[in-house]
Amino acid sequence: MLRITRRILPAHKIRGSIATAQVSFSSSESESSKASKASKDRVSTEDIVHLVAEAHHLSLAETRRILTTTFDAIVDAVAEKKEVSISKFGAFVPSRSKEYTARNPKTGEPVHVPAKDKVKFRAYDAFKKTVSR
Repeated sequence: MLRITRRILPAHKIRGSIATAQVSFSSSESESSKASKASKDRVSTEDIVHLVAEAHHLSLAETRRILTTTFDAIVDAVAEKKEVSISKFGAFVPSRSKEYTARNPKTGEPVHVPAKDKVKFRAYDAFKKTVSR
């Protein structure tokens, strides 16, 4: 099992980190029409890139490369049928659905549905507690 962990330190030990910053994902009025197209209830990858870059004083390009590498590592591991566990966050668990025979609702004829590879996300308790506050 591939295990990716992130360290959680008290805010007073991490200067300039996400833990000490007030974070707002809302777009400012000075941004282009691209921001107006985005949903206010959605956080994009680009929003995360900006947040991490600002919190850790990194360039946007460097942060984008780091996040892309991280996401690619998760996708590659799950594609290889490995569970990816991120402490205090959750686990990406590969699974496979069974093949079955369904019915075409118009004609009533049987239709073969093949087995599929899927991925499930299992949220850990720390994540669930934070979300349910």
